[in-house]
Amino acid sequence: MTFKEVEEEYGVTPEEIRAALEFASQLVEVELGRVRLRPA
Repeated sequence: MTFKEVEEEYGVTPEEIRAALEFASQLVEVELGRVRLRPA
C-alpha cells in the first residue's frame, strides 16, 4: 500500500504513518535483542 492509500483507507496523516512505522521498527529491534526501546 502507498502512503496515500493508507491515508485514505484509515484516515491518518503521513506523520502518523511515519510515527507508527518508527514505533514498529523499535519493537522489532527490541524483539531481536539489538537495542532497548527509546522513549518517545
